[in-house]
Amino acid sequence: MKKGVKWSILLVSLAVVMAGVLGIVWVAHRPVTPTNQLKSSQQPISVAPLAGYHVPSFSLPSFPDSQPISLADYQGKAVLINFWASWCPSCQSETPDLVKASAKYGDKVQFIGVNLSSQDSLSDVTAFLEKYGIKYPIVMDTKGTVAQQFQTMAIPTTFFVNRQGIIVDRYVGAITPQVLEEDLQKISQ
Repeated sequence: MKKGVKWSILLVSLAVVMAGVLGIVWVAHRPVTPTNQLKSSQQPISVAPLAGYHVPSFSLPSFPDSQPISLADYQGKAVLINFWASWCPSCQSETPDLVKASAKYGDKVQFIGVNLSSQDSLSDVTAFLEKYGIKYPIVMDTKGTVAQQFQTMAIPTTFFVNRQGIIVDRYVGAITPQVLEEDLQKISQ
C-alpha cells in the first residue's frame, strides 16, 4: 500500500474517532430537562426523584407517635426531605446545620427527616433526636421502600422541593451550610 493512502486512512480514522468523542462530550454536558417540559409548559411534568421532576409521593409513620405523615399534607409548601440514619457520620455532621436552618426557614419550608429505620434502632433514633434537638417531623422508613422509591443509594440524601412540588435540587452526602442556604432560598421564594 502506498504511503499516501496509509496516511489518508489514518487521518480519516482519527477524524471519525474525534467526531465520536466530541459527540459524547456534547451529550454528557448538555442540560437535562424532562422530555415533556420541552413540548409545552402546559403538560404535566413526570414524577421522578430527580431535579426538574415532580417529587414522588409517600406516607410513613411519624416518630415517636406512629401517626401517618404524607407528603401530600404539605402540598403548596416548599419541602426539604432528608434521608438519614443515626449511625451515619455524615448525617451527624450535617444535622446541626439542618436544625438551625429549620428554625430559620420553618415558616417557609417544611423539613421532613426520613429515618432509614430498616437500618437503625429506635433507641438510637431517640438518642439522635435528643442530642441534636430536632423539632421537625421524622418519619420511619421501616422497610426501605421510600428510600428505594427516591433512589437513595447513600445517606444523607437531601431533596429540595418547591411549592409546585418540583424537585429543585438533590444533594447526596453531607450538605454544606452554603449549599443548604442557597437551596433553601431558591425553594422558599
